[in-house]
Amino acid sequence: MNPKICYSMPLGIDSHVHLRDPDFFASNDIFKQVVFATASQHQWAVVMPNAPEILTVSDMIAYRELIIKTAMELDCPWFDPLMTMYLKKNTDPLDILKASELQWFAGFKLYPQGVTTGSEGGVSDVEELEPLFKLMEKYGVKLLIHPEEPGEDPIIAEEAFIAKTLPKIMRMFGGKISLEHCSTKSAIDVVKNNLRVHGTLTVHHLNGNYDEMLASPFNYCKPVWPSEENRLALIDALANLEPFGNRLSFGSDSAPHLARLKQANHPENPKYGCFSAPITMSYYLRALCLAFGLDDLDELLGNDTYRRYAEDLFFKNAAKFYGLPDVGWAISNKEIETPYIKIIDEWASPPPQDGALVPPFPNETLKFTCTPVKIES
Repeated sequence: MNPKICYSMPLGIDSHVHLRDPDFFASNDIFKQVVFATASQHQWAVVMPNAPEILTVSDMIAYRELIIKTAMELDCPWFDPLMTMYLKKNTDPLDILKASELQWFAGFKLYPQGVTTGSEGGVSDVEELEPLFKLMEKYGVKLLIHPEEPGEDPIIAEEAFIAKTLPKIMRMFGGKISLEHCSTKSAIDVVKNNLRVHGTLTVHHLNGNYDEMLASPFNYCKPVWPSEENRLALIDALANLEPFGNRLSFGSDSAPHLARLKQANHPENPKYGCFSAPITMSYYLRALCLAFGLDDLDELLGNDTYRRYAEDLFFKNAAKFYGLPDVGWAISNKEIETPYIKIIDEWASPPPQDGALVPPFPNETLKFTCTPVKIES
């Protein structure tokens, strides 16, 4: 590979990320590390509401202010988090109205009870949400869904939710839906066949299968990594975006836990969540190369068609779904005048394995070097 091949990617959007808070880690320094890993590479990120639980507009405003203050301290003044709220049967209807009026509000997140981190207080009966669904639809509020059926084997939980529960939700709620972290063919088929459904794709589900997840505690997450058959269906979707009509985007689902806790509870009681933010860019580019049968960066980003696909997945599709401004976002083979990611076609060493947080795919060399570049005024 030629290390001189270089491209510039403007800071885009991570459509699904967990930033936690200082209390989650019992450390403000580790929280800063988490915020920096996302804010240094993105202008926007859709921030999940399950840890800490964000139950009211007041909670959401305070959490957003904390994230922005932290990003400013880290010299990432551009970072503009899009916030979500946790949907429960006792959600205050007035909060739905108030949230709908906030430009940076992304939507309500539905967690089935007990399926992942911070979902113990999730929904046990979606029928109880019908009055809230009607209000959300009335005010144009989006619904983001964690699609796993409680009580099912994790390997089939997503498919079970899509078969049993999602039809009930779609009958009661006629607004826009984001099906988060699609990990099966069943999920991406829902996106393909429903014009009001958007889908996000994670780094780990595109690049690893269930057997590979079992190789390290740092790989464990929910939904679990897919079967190889389902993983290849996700890869195929990257290569055939037209049927999805701009309704697929990259959302890392970066969800950190302290490394010592990931190891201590493994495998009997695993901590579900991958801290993928530090490796997101390289592994998404790797997945695109897999989708098109390519080996190097210039074959991917030097091709007009493939580059447009990358631009759609990294930014444009999510920007359209969440109503972000059309800023002429484009990947270039030249330096650009705003903060960007410098992508070089050379292998990069994996992140350290001895820190407080460890990304998935430990000890695996990264296919591309992706470095945030700040522009000094």
